[in-house]
Amino acid sequence: MIRSAILLFLLAFGITATAQDTLVLRYDDSLRLTADTTAPNTGILIRQGDTWSATIFSNATGNRLMTGYYAADHRTEEGPFDYYLPEGSVFLHGYFHEGKKFGTWKQWDPLGRLTDSIYFNEDAILAEALYRYSEKDISHPESRITSYNFVDHRNEHRLLKSFTITGQLSSISEWWGRKGEIKVYNEEGALAKYTAYDSTGKKIKNTFYDRSGRELDEEAYKKMLADNVPEFKGGRTAFQHYFDQNMKAKAVAMSQPNSSVVVTVSFLLDEQGRATNVNVLEYSDLAWQQAAIDFFRSMPNWDMKGHKIWGPLVYTFRLNF
Repeated sequence: MIRSAILLFLLAFGITATAQDTLVLRYDDSLRLTADTTAPNTGILIRQGDTWSATIFSNATGNRLMTGYYAADHRTEEGPFDYYLPEGSVFLHGYFHEGKKFGTWKQWDPLGRLTDSIYFNEDAILAEALYRYSEKDISHPESRITSYNFVDHRNEHRLLKSFTITGQLSSISEWWGRKGEIKVYNEEGALAKYTAYDSTGKKIKNTFYDRSGRELDEEAYKKMLADNVPEFKGGRTAFQHYFDQNMKAKAVAMSQPNSSVVVTVSFLLDEQGRATNVNVLEYSDLAWQQAAIDFFRSMPNWDMKGHKIWGPLVYTFRLNF
């Protein structure tokens, strides 16, 4: 199959396979040049001035895996690169200079939605924007963005926005180092909670609002929520047990001794009591972001007590090791 793909490629571009201008080389699973004759991929390199235009195919399927440009050594990436899904669409695009990533690299999911936009300088990530989307179902046939996460590593600036499955803003979290603020909105789109932190990470303001926008103290806010509020089946004791059995077990495996992690998560509950639109508002360790999201997404359904939607709920947990 790969021979047919190579022949069609050469014919399509009117290329005569001469030793001077065209090379057929082998590449491993990581798409790195190799002398291994059993390598799973084959590349066609065509000289274009001082660089070589490359297209790499899978030997098993004949599918195009990558197109890009190499320097004279056939190893060092030099120029734009595209990486392909099996059906032929580009899922990753970016630029190399002297074998290192430069500029903006973009990644798309199989549906063609932008998921990552990352800015590099000599392989170092300077800034990144991550986009996440809802899944389509019968009640929500349109896929919508559920979170936007921007990080400027040079200035220690982070901006996180989360949205409901209907596209409504659910929360905003913005940080400059340890200084920051979190705004949480209720299901009607009104501000429900505002929290601010100083440059040391100390909480300096925690303000609550009722559904009319009137400011409440924390006790009044809790009392307002306590009236027929949905709860984890079995109550707080059952939730704590579930947390200990699942999150803490993973924590021990992921963390270093004598360390700690703080994560703040918001989520909505749908009519079945499932956690949806789970977003991390604050985290002290980036590796914990997906772990926290997975934990809340997989937890058992809550008792909705007749509500069709509820939230956002905000949980902050600290684990010490």
